[in-house]
Amino acid sequence: MKPILRAAPLFVALTVPLRAQSPGRCRHPARSSNDIEACAALRLQRSEASLGRAEATARQVAGPGAAVAFAEGARTWRAYREAECHTIYVSYDGGSGATAALLICKATLTEQRARALRLVYSKEG
Repeated sequence: MKPILRAAPLFVALTVPLRAQSPGRCRHPARSSNDIEACAALRLQRSEASLGRAEATARQVAGPGAAVAFAEGARTWRAYREAECHTIYVSYDGGSGATAALLICKATLTEQRARALRLVYSKEG
């Protein structure tokens, strides 16, 4: 039996913030798998940019002495994200939602990582 219930929160996580389809925007509601994948890809792109900014701030706050350790932590986190989201992708067993689920997983974990870095490496702390 496919893990339909486990995948439902991922699908809902994508469809909630969708907007009208245009370059840089998403159609709401999504009308096809392609719409969902395009929105998930856009969300991932935005979350990657946010993570890049959070990492830059974290490196600045941590200082040059922590650069090697921070880079290793970032590489390790990315490997974790790939493995975790690949597991979700495989759970779709080749279904039409597999790519969207993979992208949503990556975007969600990336958003969480960016928030965590901002919290831990706050310039005000």
